[in-house]
Amino acid sequence: HSTVEAIRPDAVVLRVDTPVDPGADPLSVTPTPQRDRVELPNDEVFVMAGGVLPLAQLEAAGVSFDPSERPAAAPVVEQGTGLTRAVTVAFALSVVTLLWATWHADYYLLRADLRPTHPKHLLLRSSQGLGLWLGIGSVGLIAVNLLYLVRRSAPWAARLGSLQAWMSSHVATGILALLFALLHASMDPGNSVGGHAFWGLAVLLVTGAVGRYFYAWVPRAANGRELELEEVRVQLGAMDEALDQGQQRFRAEARRRVLELAGEAQWRASFFGRLASLLGVRRHLRRTLRELAALGRDEKVPLEHIDETLQLARRAHRSALMAAHYEDLRALLGSWRFLHRWVAVLMVVLTLVHVVTALMYGAFFFDGGGA
Repeated sequence: HSTVEAIRPDAVVLRVDTPVDPGADPLSVTPTPQRDRVELPNDEVFVMAGGVLPLAQLEAAGVSFDPSERPAAAPVVEQGTGLTRAVTVAFALSVVTLLWATWHADYYLLRADLRPTHPKHLLLRSSQGLGLWLGIGSVGLIAVNLLYLVRRSAPWAARLGSLQAWMSSHVATGILALLFALLHASMDPGNSVGGHAFWGLAVLLVTGAVGRYFYAWVPRAANGRELELEEVRVQLGAMDEALDQGQQRFRAEARRRVLELAGEAQWRASFFGRLASLLGVRRHLRRTLRELAALGRDEKVPLEHIDETLQLARRAHRSALMAAHYEDLRALLGSWRFLHRWVAVLMVVLTLVHVVTALMYGAFFFDGGGA
């Protein structure tokens, strides 16, 4: 029962309705109230523009609040390149490398001490011909691969292309650099600085693939995951109406178990504890879905309803997991990324030592110092 008269930097002025009878209920308003001027010290003003949703007015204007009429929500997919694309690229490049190695198997299968007498030695040896250029190409690909860090961290680098395209390049150049290094080493990296650099690159690819798996679980933000989960609940409830009593029991059990699974206890606050929790909840989800599918078949639920229910269950579980364990997932990814970067530093150092050593020995032999 008040009206704002003025808003000042440090106060507000109100006209407040008060009853004519001082002994009356202070919350009551008489037909002829008095208007008292009140000034209150104040820092901020929140304008509450109405407390009742004008649903009838909006519906009369053509706005629909029926969830079934909304555009289908985009499915929750992996960020970045996606593991499927990365695996496809790795498989294609590996097949090409395998074909090349098979074509020259007569050289690669020889012992190292017998290779110098082979006709292909001048072409495939690591210090000359194609073998040398494969090593140079591997180093160049490593340099290009590291440019992804610039694109990811520098604010101005957005002009150089999308982060998704750079992630694709990061995956492809890493795999290709490893394959080039393997051919540069004549399929036998050996116990040398170059061999250690090769195995460091191999470990880097493995840690990158594992980190990519973690990255797929981390949402860009927790905002919106609760809303998405609520929409899944609404869809599960709406589907109950189309089923008979026995089938509704199946749907109710599916909803209960999936939401219960998504709200599991807090994860342990350590890297290995979070990793075990993530893998454990995934294993638990697969077991729950198998049990629900068996329950649906026992209840004579149509297969299309079982599949639809399980699909909604997966979506609900993923959204709830990302909302409830957002910080845990980010911490897990951050810890693994730290390890991945130090492996990258070690690999780069070994590669530089290998290049410098090769140049020193190359100059030694070129100047006539070697036999």
